[in-house]
This record gives sequence, structure tokens and C-alpha cells, in this order.
Amino acid sequence: MSHVSSLVSRFSKRGVIVCVVLATVIGAFSLWESNRYETHNYQKQHYSTTPYTHHVHPTRAEQAATLAVTNQFRRNVVTASQRFASASSSLVAAIHAGDMVSARRFELHSQAAFDELRASFAIGVTALTPLDALVSDQAPGTIPSGLHAVERDLWTGHLTDAFTSAQALAQAAPLLEFGVFRTILTPSAICGRLIELLSWTTENVITSSQERFSQRDMLDVRASVLFSSRVINSLVDLGHLIRPDLARQLSSRNRSVVALVGRFSDTTPNSDVSNASWRAISQQIASVQASLGELDGALNGLGTGRPYA
Repeated sequence: MSHVSSLVSRFSKRGVIVCVVLATVIGAFSLWESNRYETHNYQKQHYSTTPYTHHVHPTRAEQAATLAVTNQFRRNVVTASQRFASASSSLVAAIHAGDMVSARRFELHSQAAFDELRASFAIGVTALTPLDALVSDQAPGTIPSGLHAVERDLWTGHLTDAFTSAQALAQAAPLLEFGVFRTILTPSAICGRLIELLSWTTENVITSSQERFSQRDMLDVRASVLFSSRVINSLVDLGHLIRPDLARQLSSRNRSVVALVGRFSDTTPNSDVSNASWRAISQQIASVQASLGELDGALNGLGTGRPYA
């Protein structure tokens, strides 16, 4: 038995030695073969090489500011979706209780929240028509849908007729919350979304009018301008690190348009807004869009900032 153990021990030791030797020989041969192949290919095809240069990474301050812009935009659209859910639910309750005054108030709140959500969707997308069809895109005589159907019923005195449309809005609200929850955009893309939202404001609200039954178009204007303003503040912080001149210009123009719409409230009727005021707001919005367009180019190439979080 001891003789067998001795043999096994010797064979085990020899096996280890053989394995080590074989591994060394195979490794050396593989390295020689690889070098021979690479040398052959280099001589045959004359590969050229260029000096390696490090990628340019944003500074820590730029990384933090980039992430702040992305988070600010997402936070605003998510909050808007939550406000829409709350307001539309209160709207249904008010209609069910027969409270016209409260129903009208919650209809305006729902509309304002939805206007802010436009920044996270493609303007005029067909899927949103049942929720808030753009009046300016509809043919004359077309029956309003979504928020505008509720608006028509409430502001023409038909409270109970608004119940079905209001209930549909409240049921769709959770889907909107889910749809915007993962909104993650780059600063450049956010500039583009704000430009589109502000274009909708001038072309579809100020020029064409959306709230034709309540006559409260200033509601839409204030919602889009104030939403844009909150996001612009974070864009300006980032812009100061990239293009301070453009950031200062955008900041100044943003304050001007906010001051203009600040003279009115969400319930201001169209009859209390002069043509000169509409024109001044439209012109100032256009100047903000121009600054956003310039900053968009300067920020192009920055990511969402999330890899640095």
C-alpha cells in the first residue's frame, strides 16, 4: 500500500512538472507565432499608426451642470404629469358634485399641466388628439375632444355633459405619468424641445387661439413660458461654463418674457389682453428661441450627464 502511495506521489509530482513545462512551451510558441503573424502582416500590408490622443472629457463642474439640466427637465415634466392627474381627478369630482365654479377651475389647472407636458411629446402627435386636439389643426365644425370638449361643455353651461370627457382624461392620466417617467434628454435636445414648445405658443395660441370657449389663451401662454423659464435657468448655469456670452443673453431675454406674462394671470380673459401685449409677448418669445438655438449649438455633444452621476 505504501509502495502504491509512493508511485502516485512520484507520478503526481512528475505530472505537475510536465504540465508546467508544457504550458511554458505552448505559451512561448503562441507568443512567437503571434509576433510572426503580426510582423508578416505589417510588412505585407504596411499598416500605419497615429499617435494616441486622450478623449476630451467635460470638467467636473460641466458634468454636474449637465446632469442638473437633464434632471431639471425630467423633474418638471414628471411634476406636470402628476399635477394633470390630480387636477383631472378633482375635475371629475367637481362635475359629479354639480360644482360649476370648481369644475371650471380644475379644467384650467388640467389644461395648464397638459401644456407643460407638451415639451416631452412631439407637438401635434396624433396619439394625443383624444386628450387635447389642437383647435387650430381642426377643420371648421369639428367636434372638440379631450380637454377642449370639457372646456366647451363647462363654459357653455352644460356641466353634466362634460362628465364623460373628464372621466376619460382622469383615466388616461396614469399613462401620461408612466410615459414621461423615463424622460432623459441631453441639454441640446432639451433646447430643441423648448424651442418647439415656444413655437407652439406663438403659432397655435397667440396667432390662432386655443381656448375658444373659455377665452383664456393667456393660460396656455403662461404655462409654456413659465415651464420653459424653469428649465432655462438650469441651461444658463451650464451655458456659463461653455459660452458665458450666450448664457447671459438667454438669461436676460428669459427674464423679460417672464416679466411680460407676469402682468397677467391664468384666468385673465382674452378681452383684457391688448393686441400690443400679445405682439410684445410673441416678439420676446422669438428672441428667447433665437438664444436657445445658439446655445443648442454650443451644447451639442454633451451627454445627459448620467454617466457622471
